[in-house]
Amino acid sequence: MSSSWLIDAGVVFGTILGLEIVDRTNMTVIRLASLHSSRAVWTGAAVAYVTSTMITVVAGQAIVLYLSQYLTDIRVIGGVGIVAFGAYALAKSYNEGDEAAPVLREGTVFLSTFAVILALETGDDTQIFTILFMVWVGNIVLVFFAALLGFIAALSVGVTVGRWVKGRFHPQRIERVTSVLIMAVGVVTIALAVLY
Repeated sequence: MSSSWLIDAGVVFGTILGLEIVDRTNMTVIRLASLHSSRAVWTGAAVAYVTSTMITVVAGQAIVLYLSQYLTDIRVIGGVGIVAFGAYALAKSYNEGDEAAPVLREGTVFLSTFAVILALETGDDTQIFTILFMVWVGNIVLVFFAALLGFIAALSVGVTVGRWVKGRFHPQRIERVTSVLIMAVGVVTIALAVLY
């Protein structure tokens, strides 16, 4: 592997990791891991990231070729969706009582985590960056593995934080804090889409 491949892989990995660490998806992972089996959350999210990244690199070239003029609109719509998701989660946290989260079987946690993370990653900034990296680097395999490693590293941090806060903070407080952070990410997404 040449040094330029290593540099390209490092840039893709670092960018995806940096974006995903503060993303609504990682806030959701923290919340889920604070309420349920961290192993099932990690596994479900990891499979969702593999699926999402595969879809992104396969469909990415066509998206860039045919929808590049709409990328700003897609990012603004995505940002509005992020803010709406955060507002919904925040409102829901105030409407629920103080009851604890139900104990779910690992299979249920795995499937629900997979579905939620896959849905959240669809049209996300990190997906758009992965597409742009694919065009820039020109090596689908390199971009796939470097981006996937960035996602998995962010996921591991999110699950670790979720496990750490479990039992230390009331679940509603965790949900409210992550909901506000998700809305902030949405506002920043809209601002960046409009300004850049």
